Amino acid sequence: MGALPALYVFVLRRGVPESPRYLIAAGRHKEAMEVLHRAGVREEVLDLNSTASFDSDLAPSSVKLLFARSYLRRTILVWVLWFSLFFTFYGIFIWLPSLLLARGLGLARSLEYILLMSLAQLPGYFLTGYLADRVGRRWTFVALMILSAISAGIFGTTVEPAEVLFWGALLNFFNAGAFALAYAYTPEVYSTGVRATGTGWATAFGRAGAAIAPLTVGLLLEFLPGAQGQALVFYLMVGFFILAATAMAVLAVETKDKSLESLVEFAEDGGAG
Repeated sequence: MGALPALYVFVLRRGVPESPRYLIAAGRHKEAMEVLHRAGVREEVLDLNSTASFDSDLAPSSVKLLFARSYLRRTILVWVLWFSLFFTFYGIFIWLPSLLLARGLGLARSLEYILLMSLAQLPGYFLTGYLADRVGRRWTFVALMILSAISAGIFGTTVEPAEVLFWGALLNFFNAGAFALAYAYTPEVYSTGVRATGTGWATAFGRAGAAIAPLTVGLLLEFLPGAQGQALVFYLMVGFFILAATAMAVLAVETKDKSLESLVEFAEDGGAG
């Protein structure tokens, strides 16, 4: 049953259009125009000659390009973001049933609370999308990480059921929004020729955090059981939230309302945002 959703890839293969920039770089201008027209792009705003000239100069994708001068700062940024996001998510939520049971909530109530907390992710996605387009990616993400840190710090020390539910829901809300924004932001900082490679390696590095976090939390709880151990776990998560917020504030380039050409030129000039 778990593999059934993977079959949806065949629907995506037929329904998701190819990147117009990729088609232009491959010399398939007619197909690129068809994709753009289906997306509702007006003829008068298209500048295929400029785009073709820009994308035709792109080197073939290589992992080494991620560490070239023009992309090194951005690569460090998105690797830190993804590692922090995966570490905190899997570090908290893999252990959440056990953490709630240890606070005396009982199995049934713990599962009920986890479900209710998870529902808070949905409005988190929608609000983040709105803010990212109005305020910008950079400071929206910073705010989400700071609010996640506050929520995690309080959630890790409270024992009152109503407060556990409230702060756990807020943590889900902010953390889900940060994930959604990271998925949108990461491809925006790389050019067409290296975008898939850059995004893939960033999320792969994040998966290392997903693998390490549950083991780390387990060791901490074994070393220091009880309320003190739980508090230590969540203070560790707070540290990673602050790390991600700091990295975004210091290293990020704002991509809102920026063309790919301007972002690439800015990177080549050594800019960070």
